[in-house]
Amino acid sequence: MNKHIKRCMSYALGIILAMGIGLSYAYAVGANDSNAFVTVTEFDAKVAQIEASLDNVAQTIKTTNLDFVMNGPRLQASLIEGMENTSGASTYGNPFESTMSSGLSTTTNNYLMRSNIVLTDQWDGRQSVDRYDYYGGDMNGPEYSCKMRYALRSDQDPNIYLIFSYYYVANSGHPTLVQVWYLDISKPYQDYSTARSLTVTFSYQDHMLFNGNPFYDTSRSSSYIYTSNRLEYMQNTRLCYSGSNNTPTYGALANPGTGYFTCQVIGDNVTQTYDFPANSGGMRLVAGWLSFGPCALKRMEGRKYGNLSDMLRVSVTGDTKPSQVYKVFSPQKNCLALKSYMNGEIPIFNE
Repeated sequence: MNKHIKRCMSYALGIILAMGIGLSYAYAVGANDSNAFVTVTEFDAKVAQIEASLDNVAQTIKTTNLDFVMNGPRLQASLIEGMENTSGASTYGNPFESTMSSGLSTTTNNYLMRSNIVLTDQWDGRQSVDRYDYYGGDMNGPEYSCKMRYALRSDQDPNIYLIFSYYYVANSGHPTLVQVWYLDISKPYQDYSTARSLTVTFSYQDHMLFNGNPFYDTSRSSSYIYTSNRLEYMQNTRLCYSGSNNTPTYGALANPGTGYFTCQVIGDNVTQTYDFPANSGGMRLVAGWLSFGPCALKRMEGRKYGNLSDMLRVSVTGDTKPSQVYKVFSPQKNCLALKSYMNGEIPIFNE
């Protein structure tokens, strides 16, 4: 139906414009030329002009105006380039702040002051609107939903990736509740029995901290870092922010060992080191001021972050069923991404 309407409107508009050009020309000839004589060359030139105008009108209608009006763009939840799927902007404009407070009767829980919906990409290119889920019980601290996920290839092995999930970034721009875990996509089972030190190196020119400041040297530190032997906890859709990972309402980490973070600025490059202890595949930063993970600039040209719905199915040593994560090109994220489920793709920002 839309095609027929557009075709009819295209013809009608083209005829109107053509008549306008032709009548104006006839008027000009009748008013200015006493002999009312038109040469063959002049006539052919005017016909060619009219045909070109019709082509331009048809092309414009086909590619822009009516297609845009009748079909419409994809739904957008925010206007932050590359982050339209993260939602949760605060009154300061910070795109990471959507929270549920502790206490079932709090104002935040009963009257949401901030966006509480998120767009999720579907495998066929469509989008759906989802709500952030909620613990539903009284908590011992504010609750934050996952706002963004992305992956970085490690320097040690092209098959090993560090996957970052951001839950809370303070108004100062420092990551305050973040999880990072590593994955070897060449293996059907992940083995975290031995300690592992992994680094990521990126350009100082193309990345910065979330507060806009440049990166700075950070000596090897374990402050506010907790480690996990339960890999499923590394893909939480929400986390309770209590300042301690030993006593949250849910998602408590067992801390099988001490994790460390180091950041070094050398020339135009920044190298971040994540030291995972034995029996730990991930770590969580709580309340710290460390520069966990980069905020990409040039790498975000046309790309999008993942959100709480972008997850991976992973099997560890001892599981009865293997799982494989694949590296694919994601039309939704507009870059290479890690994928295992039908829906859900975690974008890779350094490939």
